Amino acid sequence: MKRVDPEQLVRDIWNLACGPYPDKPGAKERGGTSEESASMIAPLAADLRGKFAKFFFETHPQAWTADECAEKFGVSPFSARPRISELRNAGLIKPSGERRRNRTSTHFAAAWIATDLLVKASSTADDGVNPSLIPGLGIDGGAT
Repeated sequence: MKRVDPEQLVRDIWNLACGPYPDKPGAKERGGTSEESASMIAPLAADLRGKFAKFFFETHPQAWTADECAEKFGVSPFSARPRISELRNAGLIKPSGERRRNRTSTHFAAAWIATDLLVKASSTADDGVNPSLIPGLGIDGGAT
């Protein structure tokens, strides 16, 4: 079987019908600055989701916080945290059970790890699209 690149796998999942969220960044209200910001970040969001998914795949079983991912890729934690939430909502990462203190604050954050869905699908898909990844046909929202 052909190995699928994790970045492409994430793009395929979102392109196959994930719906408005997490396909598009969320906004608190319509017509306000939140919706404007969501529209502006959308192209970057898709790219970061793919990069983060590939990072979790390549470093599996290492766990990472959202802020550690932000630091690794040189982006703001405010750009990274929603992308981590989107990957979790898609069932591609899950909490590792570990919590670490963020470097920029006194707060603790969950450390995330790739799910079997990301690791196995990226390793074994033969045509670039795994039917079990299509919403309604196998994504369980991260319960893996």
